[in-house]
Amino acid sequence: MFKSLSRSNIIFTLQQYFYWLGFFAFTRIIFIFHNRHLFETVPNSEIFKSFWQALPLDRSASGYLMALPVIITLLMNLFGGERIGKKVVHFFNGLFTFIIAMMMAMELPVFDEWQTRLNYRVVDYIKSPGIIVDSTGSALFFQTMAYATFLCVVGFFLYRYIVVRPAKVGRTHWLMAFVYFVITAVGIVWAFRGSLTESIPISQSDVYFSKFPIVNTATVNGPWNFLQSLDNNKHNSTTNPFAHYMPRKEANAIVDSLLTVKKDTTVHIFNQKRPNIVFVLMESFSADLVEQLGGYKDVTPVLDTLIDNGLLFTNCISSATRTDQGISGTQSGYPAQPHTSIVGQLSKHQHLPSITNNLQENGYYASAYYGGQLSYVNVKAWMFTRKWDRIVDEPDIKTDIPKGSLGYHEEVYFDRWLADMDTFKLKKPFYNMFLTISTHSPFDQKSFKTFHVGRSENGLLDGANYTDHRIGEFLTKAQQKPWYKNTIFVFMADHSRKSPREWPLDSYENRLIPFIIYGEPLKKEFKGKKIDKVVSQIDVTTSLLKQLDIHTDNFPFSKNVFNPYTPEYAYFSSIENIGWATPNDYLIYNIKEDTVTYQRSNDPKIKAQTIKHAKAYTEYLLDDYLKR
Repeated sequence: MFKSLSRSNIIFTLQQYFYWLGFFAFTRIIFIFHNRHLFETVPNSEIFKSFWQALPLDRSASGYLMALPVIITLLMNLFGGERIGKKVVHFFNGLFTFIIAMMMAMELPVFDEWQTRLNYRVVDYIKSPGIIVDSTGSALFFQTMAYATFLCVVGFFLYRYIVVRPAKVGRTHWLMAFVYFVITAVGIVWAFRGSLTESIPISQSDVYFSKFPIVNTATVNGPWNFLQSLDNNKHNSTTNPFAHYMPRKEANAIVDSLLTVKKDTTVHIFNQKRPNIVFVLMESFSADLVEQLGGYKDVTPVLDTLIDNGLLFTNCISSATRTDQGISGTQSGYPAQPHTSIVGQLSKHQHLPSITNNLQENGYYASAYYGGQLSYVNVKAWMFTRKWDRIVDEPDIKTDIPKGSLGYHEEVYFDRWLADMDTFKLKKPFYNMFLTISTHSPFDQKSFKTFHVGRSENGLLDGANYTDHRIGEFLTKAQQKPWYKNTIFVFMADHSRKSPREWPLDSYENRLIPFIIYGEPLKKEFKGKKIDKVVSQIDVTTSLLKQLDIHTDNFPFSKNVFNPYTPEYAYFSSIENIGWATPNDYLIYNIKEDTVTYQRSNDPKIKAQTIKHAKAYTEYLLDDYLKR
């Protein structure tokens, strides 16, 4: 009898284990189905193989979930109480089925937006749950809930027929309980680590196998990846995760050589010493939205006209992938970090400078206007810390004009700023930053034009056309103001995003963003000019200040693109990759795998130098981040 019960206890544990393996496989089916357009060029054999390759991480995740049920089963073996014990086990498994179903359902729109699996960065956004709900839109919200419901129903059905109905467990002899403990303990440790003999525990690398990145992404276990991401970020808050790239002295020497310019000089492009500056930071504005950057035709005709009469940088690379990173990149000249966002860390605000501080020291008035909520990822807190003179966002706007899910669209706060400027009658030069809103999902503006150029992301084009139209209206009104003739307008994206062309996240095509300078103070010889040098979005900070002959010592990473001696390079990063762009090369380096994902150059010397520079810069950047 004891042997029979002991066997039943082990079978009860195995039933739960195989349930979790089956449920994780089903979540993978849902992920593949939702992103089926990304799998169109993938052979079916690769997709089927991904389920087998995924087993190591699925086993590991199942092992973690089995720890508590195994302890409860062991207690039932020793002391009985199987009726209550089984209820506790079933409740625990049911609860985590619900939690994982919700996680996997919410991951689908996250992947649509970020092109990466759910990770620790979502914790920053959970602090602003209202903004998350607003940005999804009702259709996407109901789709997510439908996925979650479907996963829960299937999960509970599988659990009922795999575990609940055949479940047999009960008290047994202490010796049999000891045997159960040894077998399950060994099994769980094996599942946790992926092996009993290897010194290195399991990681995402162990399930990567395909030349198709989307297949490898699908193969990774979602909950396991999320928890490891949280754990890694916890350690990265105090230690540099890239310190192993090379000795610190070597990294510092390489980056110092990159940041040191042979001659500090500037080609001045303004005909005024202290022009006003209006900085329009355009949400999710990729080069695909601007025809003169190779983008779609007729999406942004106003910007195309401004380019004809302004200065365009044709090779501006986005450092960031998120708005908070784009703000610190353009307003602080600080590169985006792979594992975190510096502007989201309250403890670092005092040590993260703002272009406005340097301008205010030289008599400028600094303001920011946005139709949504700048409290998003602590941006507003940073602005207050850096003492911007005026910050206006959604709570400060009182109007009868309907707002969208994320807030008021451009015409509302463009007009609000124009009215405020009429009221203030400033006697000093000003700097104002606008952050646009209509090119962020759910694209709920009243479109002037509807585009149908691809299977997805057409709403982005509609939103870009709307923003472009409102910029045109704004400039027409601004031309009537006395300050217009003394004002420079800068148009730049906070980051790029997936367009209907569906470029990979860190590809050159996806990282390319507009950088336009326009206005009457722009010298005649620069109107209609295009500069092809490789620049980063973070370079705009130092470049603008140098035009005004204002010091830039507090922006060490930002380069002066108007200095002919400045080296051409751009660093970028995302959750999974770091990258380096130069006139001769373009590198995407996977930081999880420690492997090159893509490199344009075939020259061995150039390839080696690019990798060295990217690694040194990353290590140097994270050292700097930890010191702030």
